[in-house]
Amino acid sequence: MPIRRAANLFKIATLFSSSIVTILFVLAVVHFLNFGRDTFKFQSSLTLHRTVAYIHNQKLHVPIHGLVYETHHKLTWLEVKHWWRQVISALVLYLTSFLKTDEEHFVHVQALLMQFGRQGVPVSIQLGNVRHNLTTDQDGFFYDDIVVENPQVGKDGWLNYQVYFENETIQGYAQVIDDTPNKISIVSDIDDTIKLTNVTHMMTMMQNTFKSFTAIPDMAKIYQSWGDKAYFHYVSSSPYQLYPKLEDFLEREGFPMGSFHLRYVSFITNSFFNIFRSSKKTKPFIIKRLLRQHPNRKFVLIGDSNEADPSIYASVYRDFPDQVKYIFIRCDQHCGEERWQRDFMAVPSTIWKYFYDPKDLLNVNIFE
Repeated sequence: MPIRRAANLFKIATLFSSSIVTILFVLAVVHFLNFGRDTFKFQSSLTLHRTVAYIHNQKLHVPIHGLVYETHHKLTWLEVKHWWRQVISALVLYLTSFLKTDEEHFVHVQALLMQFGRQGVPVSIQLGNVRHNLTTDQDGFFYDDIVVENPQVGKDGWLNYQVYFENETIQGYAQVIDDTPNKISIVSDIDDTIKLTNVTHMMTMMQNTFKSFTAIPDMAKIYQSWGDKAYFHYVSSSPYQLYPKLEDFLEREGFPMGSFHLRYVSFITNSFFNIFRSSKKTKPFIIKRLLRQHPNRKFVLIGDSNEADPSIYASVYRDFPDQVKYIFIRCDQHCGEERWQRDFMAVPSTIWKYFYDPKDLLNVNIFE
């Protein structure tokens, strides 16, 4: 495989070269390996993301969200403008090749992270009796907010719709929430809250990303105990490219299914730099939008101490004190009274709670 051969040569180059020379070396090798090819092949795939519907002006709005991406690419002399795809792929292969992981998961995650979104691809949405035509943006994403009359919602609370893409029909799901006053919704972080990641240590985080995802013990049991009476919304800084594996993780470990709210990242446009944005700039907007869209509901915010969840949730409480019922923080690292007093200075002590053992949450009745 040309990309893997380039990655192996890249390893050799790093032994003798500066970083700039190494990059130039990779460019030359990739170009050489693909020189003279006269075929340009790609296979497009589409992933739909679970969303949550909301009521505005007494009408149900259903967000439709997905990604069209390229899963295989061969460079040609005529298509030399795409050389950066091969370079990025070679770099990803190199950076991840030393990780000791289970092969199947490793290959799948690696392929997901090496996706290249396709711009300008038409997709067709069938929701009820109405069909909507969309086109992907520069990163391969498509999004629409569709107003639905007389929606057919399943007993499980999910509204089904169909997306027609090339020769495929793909099933999509949108959560429809009962906006009866004072019902509970749960906003949950993913990394180090329900999934072991260790985001504060780069090498360990990569190791945990490229091996089969591991659940935080007992968190699924806690969420299951709330699942019949609450709706779940998973808000994370993970990129949407990892959505398929995260959805599989929730199903495998028995977490209640919910809407996903991840980060927009592309390897080939300026949105690549979104991966470096602080969660303090991304998460508050998503969470506060959820609260605005569902003003009658009470929210429980669950996160961890490894990053900025405490300060983020405190800021949400300051803006929506009547809607935030509880804040629960899993204490992993950087715990201590000094931090809690700083982050939760303006939050009543009856609202927030930190825990080491998830079973401690069994003592709190979030539905009272």
